[in-house]
Amino acid sequence: MAMTNQSEYDSQRVNNKTLLMLFFLAFIVRSAYALWGMGWAGDSTAYLAIAKNLAFHHSFSLTTGIPTAWHPPLYPFLIAAFWWTDNAPITALILLQIICGAATVVLVYLIAKDRFHHTVALVAALGMTCAPMSVHYTTLILTESVFTLLLILAIFFWGRNRAIAAGLTFGLAALTRATIIPFLLCLPLLLVLPPWRQYKRLYLIIFIIAISVSSVWTIRNAIVFRKFILVQSG
Repeated sequence: MAMTNQSEYDSQRVNNKTLLMLFFLAFIVRSAYALWGMGWAGDSTAYLAIAKNLAFHHSFSLTTGIPTAWHPPLYPFLIAAFWWTDNAPITALILLQIICGAATVVLVYLIAKDRFHHTVALVAALGMTCAPMSVHYTTLILTESVFTLLLILAIFFWGRNRAIAAGLTFGLAALTRATIIPFLLCLPLLLVLPPWRQYKRLYLIIFIIAISVSSVWTIRNAIVFRKFILVQSG
Protein backbone atom coordinates (compact mmCIF):
# COMPACT_ATOMS: atom_id res chain seq x y z
CA MET A 1 0.00 0.00 0.00
CA ALA A 2 2.80 2.38 0.92
CA MET A 3 4.65 1.52 -2.29
CA THR A 4 1.49 2.24 -4.31
CA ASN A 5 0.98 5.60 -2.63
CA GLN A 6 4.64 6.50 -3.23
CA SER A 7 4.34 5.49 -6.89
CA GLU A 8 1.23 7.63 -7.34
CA TYR A 9 2.94 10.55 -5.60
CA ASP A 10 6.02 10.26 -7.85
CA SER A 11 3.80 10.00 -10.94
CA GLN A 12 1.90 13.14 -9.90
CA ARG A 13 5.16 15.03 -9.34
CA VAL A 14 6.39 14.07 -12.82
CA ASN A 15 3.06 15.12 -14.30
CA ASN A 16 3.14 18.48 -12.51
CA LYS A 17 6.71 19.10 -13.69
CA THR A 18 5.65 18.27 -17.25
CA LEU A 19 2.76 20.73 -17.09
CA LEU A 20 5.02 23.49 -15.75
CA MET A 21 7.64 22.76 -18.41
CA LEU A 22 5.07 22.94 -21.19
CA PHE A 23 3.54 26.14 -19.84
CA PHE A 24 6.86 27.96 -19.56
CA LEU A 25 8.11 26.66 -22.91
CA ALA A 26 4.95 27.90 -24.64
CA PHE A 27 5.19 31.18 -22.71
CA ILE A 28 8.80 31.71 -23.82
CA VAL A 29 8.06 30.88 -27.48
CA ARG A 30 5.15 33.33 -27.59
CA SER A 31 7.01 36.02 -25.67
CA ALA A 32 9.98 35.77 -28.03
CA TYR A 33 7.67 36.12 -31.02
CA ALA A 34 5.92 39.10 -29.41
CA LEU A 35 9.27 40.89 -29.05
CA TRP A 36 9.41 41.10 -32.84
CA GLY A 37 6.38 43.32 -32.71
CA MET A 38 2.72 43.38 -31.78
CA GLY A 39 0.38 43.61 -34.74
CA TRP A 40 -2.94 45.04 -35.77
CA ALA A 41 -5.31 43.24 -38.09
CA GLY A 42 -8.91 43.25 -39.17
CA ASP A 43 -11.09 44.19 -36.22
CA SER A 44 -8.30 45.34 -33.87
CA THR A 45 -9.26 49.01 -34.13
CA ALA A 46 -12.94 48.23 -33.54
CA TYR A 47 -12.23 46.14 -30.43
CA LEU A 48 -10.11 48.94 -28.97
CA ALA A 49 -12.73 51.58 -29.79
CA ILE A 50 -15.49 49.60 -28.07
CA ALA A 51 -13.24 48.86 -25.08
CA LYS A 52 -12.35 52.54 -24.71
CA ASN A 53 -16.01 53.53 -24.73
CA LEU A 54 -16.73 50.84 -22.15
CA ALA A 55 -13.88 52.01 -19.91
CA PHE A 56 -14.60 55.73 -20.08
CA HIS A 57 -18.25 56.08 -21.13
CA HIS A 58 -19.75 52.76 -19.97
CA SER A 59 -21.19 52.26 -23.44
CA PHE A 60 -20.77 49.26 -25.73
CA SER A 61 -20.33 51.34 -28.85
CA LEU A 62 -17.93 52.03 -31.70
CA THR A 63 -18.98 55.68 -31.72
CA THR A 64 -19.58 57.19 -28.29
CA GLY A 65 -23.27 57.10 -27.41
CA ILE A 66 -24.33 54.90 -30.33
CA PRO A 67 -24.76 51.27 -29.20
CA THR A 68 -23.50 48.50 -31.42
CA ALA A 69 -24.02 44.76 -31.76
CA TRP A 70 -21.48 44.39 -34.54
CA HIS A 71 -18.98 42.49 -32.37
CA PRO A 72 -19.33 39.92 -29.56
CA PRO A 73 -18.93 41.44 -26.10
CA LEU A 74 -16.45 39.43 -24.05
CA TYR A 75 -13.19 40.52 -25.70
CA PRO A 76 -13.93 44.29 -25.59
CA PHE A 77 -15.00 43.93 -21.93
CA LEU A 78 -11.72 42.13 -21.24
CA ILE A 79 -9.70 44.94 -22.81
CA ALA A 80 -11.74 47.54 -20.92
CA ALA A 81 -10.90 45.83 -17.62
CA PHE A 82 -7.21 46.68 -18.22
CA TRP A 83 -7.81 50.21 -19.55
CA TRP A 84 -6.88 52.35 -16.55
CA THR A 85 -5.05 55.22 -18.27
CA ASP A 86 -5.40 57.23 -21.47
CA ASN A 87 -3.22 54.77 -23.37
CA ALA A 88 -4.58 51.48 -24.68
CA PRO A 89 -3.40 48.52 -22.54
CA ILE A 90 -1.67 46.80 -25.45
CA THR A 91 1.23 45.33 -23.46
CA ALA A 92 -1.05 43.99 -20.71
CA LEU A 93 -3.39 42.50 -23.30
CA ILE A 94 -0.60 40.78 -25.22
CA LEU A 95 0.81 39.40 -21.95
CA LEU A 96 -2.64 38.04 -21.11
CA GLN A 97 -2.88 36.44 -24.55
CA ILE A 98 0.56 34.87 -24.13
CA ILE A 99 -0.67 33.35 -20.86
CA CYS A 100 -3.84 32.15 -22.63
CA GLY A 101 -1.73 30.54 -25.34
CA ALA A 102 0.52 28.82 -22.81
CA ALA A 103 -2.48 27.59 -20.81
CA THR A 104 -4.00 26.22 -24.02
CA VAL A 105 -0.88 24.11 -24.58
CA VAL A 106 -1.24 22.63 -21.07
CA LEU A 107 -4.90 21.81 -21.74
CA VAL A 108 -4.03 20.13 -25.04
CA TYR A 109 -1.62 17.90 -23.12
CA LEU A 110 -4.24 17.03 -20.50
CA ILE A 111 -6.92 16.26 -23.08
CA ALA A 112 -4.59 14.02 -25.08
CA LYS A 113 -3.35 12.28 -21.92
CA ASP A 114 -6.95 11.58 -20.86
CA ARG A 115 -7.60 9.85 -24.19
CA PHE A 116 -4.21 8.32 -25.04
CA HIS A 117 -0.97 8.32 -23.05
CA HIS A 118 1.95 10.53 -22.04
CA THR A 119 3.91 10.27 -25.29
CA VAL A 120 0.97 11.19 -27.51
CA ALA A 121 0.03 14.00 -25.14
CA LEU A 122 3.56 15.38 -25.16
CA VAL A 123 3.75 15.34 -28.96
CA ALA A 124 0.39 17.09 -29.19
CA ALA A 125 1.39 19.75 -26.66
CA LEU A 126 4.77 20.40 -28.31
CA GLY A 127 3.00 20.70 -31.65
CA MET A 128 0.63 23.28 -30.17
CA THR A 129 3.55 25.07 -28.53
CA CYS A 130 5.11 25.81 -31.91
CA ALA A 131 1.94 25.95 -34.05
CA PRO A 132 2.64 28.99 -36.28
CA MET A 133 -0.83 30.54 -36.35
CA SER A 134 -1.40 29.93 -32.63
CA VAL A 135 1.84 31.76 -31.86
CA HIS A 136 1.15 34.52 -34.40
CA TYR A 137 -2.36 35.35 -33.18
CA THR A 138 -1.03 35.77 -29.65
CA THR A 139 0.50 39.08 -30.74
CA LEU A 140 -2.60 40.45 -32.49
CA ILE A 141 -5.41 42.45 -30.91
CA LEU A 142 -7.96 39.84 -31.92
CA THR A 143 -10.17 37.29 -30.17
CA GLU A 144 -8.41 34.13 -31.30
CA SER A 145 -6.16 33.48 -28.28
CA VAL A 146 -8.90 34.02 -25.70
CA PHE A 147 -11.47 32.11 -27.74
CA THR A 148 -9.15 29.15 -28.30
CA LEU A 149 -8.41 28.90 -24.58
CA LEU A 150 -12.12 28.96 -23.71
CA LEU A 151 -12.94 26.41 -26.41
CA ILE A 152 -10.18 23.98 -25.36
CA LEU A 153 -11.06 24.46 -21.69
CA ALA A 154 -14.70 23.62 -22.47
CA ILE A 155 -13.60 20.47 -24.32
CA PHE A 156 -11.40 19.53 -21.35
CA PHE A 157 -14.36 19.83 -18.96
CA TRP A 158 -16.59 17.97 -21.43
CA GLY A 159 -14.11 15.10 -21.65
CA ARG A 160 -14.16 14.76 -17.86
CA ASN A 161 -18.00 14.85 -17.75
CA ARG A 162 -18.09 18.18 -15.93
CA ALA A 163 -21.22 19.40 -17.67
CA ILE A 164 -21.82 22.63 -15.74
CA ALA A 165 -18.24 23.86 -16.16
CA ALA A 166 -18.27 22.87 -19.85
CA GLY A 167 -21.56 24.69 -20.42
CA LEU A 168 -20.34 27.86 -18.71
CA THR A 169 -17.11 27.85 -20.69
CA PHE A 170 -18.84 27.15 -24.01
CA GLY A 171 -21.18 30.05 -23.21
CA LEU A 172 -18.24 32.39 -22.61
CA ALA A 173 -16.65 31.16 -25.84
CA ALA A 174 -19.87 32.05 -27.68
CA LEU A 175 -19.67 35.57 -26.22
CA THR A 176 -16.14 35.79 -27.64
CA ARG A 177 -16.79 34.40 -31.12
CA ALA A 178 -20.28 33.53 -32.25
CA THR A 179 -18.93 30.89 -34.66
CA ILE A 180 -19.29 28.29 -31.88
CA ILE A 181 -23.08 28.72 -31.65
CA PRO A 182 -23.99 26.39 -34.58
CA PHE A 183 -22.00 23.65 -32.86
CA LEU A 184 -23.86 24.23 -29.60
CA LEU A 185 -27.21 24.12 -31.39
CA CYS A 186 -26.26 20.74 -32.85
CA LEU A 187 -25.55 19.16 -29.45
CA PRO A 188 -29.20 18.12 -28.82
CA LEU A 189 -29.31 16.56 -32.30
CA LEU A 190 -26.67 14.05 -31.24
CA LEU A 191 -29.25 12.52 -28.92
CA VAL A 192 -31.10 11.00 -31.89
CA LEU A 193 -28.04 8.86 -32.66
CA PRO A 194 -27.99 5.59 -30.64
CA PRO A 195 -24.28 5.72 -29.67
CA TRP A 196 -24.75 9.12 -28.05
CA ARG A 197 -28.02 8.60 -26.16
CA GLN A 198 -26.26 7.42 -23.04
CA TYR A 199 -24.81 10.94 -22.73
CA LYS A 200 -28.21 12.62 -22.92
CA ARG A 201 -28.04 14.31 -19.52
CA LEU A 202 -24.47 15.55 -20.09
CA TYR A 203 -25.24 17.07 -23.49
CA LEU A 204 -28.49 18.68 -22.41
CA ILE A 205 -26.86 20.33 -19.40
CA ILE A 206 -24.00 21.64 -21.53
CA PHE A 207 -26.44 22.95 -24.15
CA ILE A 208 -28.82 24.61 -21.69
CA ILE A 209 -26.11 26.32 -19.67
CA ALA A 210 -24.13 27.47 -22.73
CA ILE A 211 -27.21 28.95 -24.39
CA SER A 212 -28.29 30.54 -21.10
CA VAL A 213 -24.91 32.25 -20.71
CA SER A 214 -24.84 33.55 -24.28
CA SER A 215 -28.51 34.62 -24.09
CA VAL A 216 -27.52 37.37 -21.65
CA TRP A 217 -26.23 39.31 -24.66
CA THR A 218 -29.23 38.31 -26.78
CA ILE A 219 -31.47 39.92 -24.14
CA ARG A 220 -29.30 43.05 -24.12
CA ASN A 221 -29.57 43.28 -27.91
CA ALA A 222 -33.33 42.84 -27.77
CA ILE A 223 -33.67 45.64 -25.21
CA VAL A 224 -31.32 48.03 -27.00
CA PHE A 225 -32.23 47.35 -30.64
CA ARG A 226 -35.74 45.92 -30.22
CA LYS A 227 -35.01 42.97 -32.47
CA PHE A 228 -33.54 39.49 -32.24
CA ILE A 229 -29.74 39.48 -32.52
CA LEU A 230 -28.25 36.28 -31.13
CA VAL A 231 -24.80 37.60 -30.19
CA GLN A 232 -23.61 39.85 -32.98
CA SER A 233 -25.08 41.39 -36.10
CA GLY A 234 -21.81 41.42 -38.05
